[in-house]
Amino acid sequence: MKIWEHKESLGSVSSIPGYLYRAVRNNCLNHLKHLSIVHKYEDSYAQLLANAEDYLAVTQENGQSILISKEFEGQIYDAIEKLPEQCRQIFKLSRLEGLKNNEIAEMKRVTLNTVQKQISIALEKLREMLPPIIPILFLIINYVKHLLKNY
Repeated sequence: MKIWEHKESLGSVSSIPGYLYRAVRNNCLNHLKHLSIVHKYEDSYAQLLANAEDYLAVTQENGQSILISKEFEGQIYDAIEKLPEQCRQIFKLSRLEGLKNNEIAEMKRVTLNTVQKQISIALEKLREMLPPIIPILFLIINYVKHLLKNY
């Protein structure tokens, strides 16, 4: 598929078999690299999710899970409010309003790169401000709210 998409550049290729070999080899290496990154993050996510499930199980046994989740949600929103102005606005549009990065860039009249950088900065600052379990709970809370809203 890639060869067909870049057929204009094939005119300068002197050896088609050599070009095909190199293209397939490079694509295989890129795919393997991508898989290693995916597995790395899947393992990290699985570990964090297991920790979150253990934590939620303990809080449910105590009957305090709603109170604790509200407290965590409050801590998350407090941390979001401490972000720099533009960073906070872009993060809220992305994570709380569910807008796509290109929509935010158009709305804020900034580049797509600026939106991506601001979201990255926000996530890094939130990781520093919050205990490791809270961002996971935030994702779970937002996912449940999204499901309930669409139900």
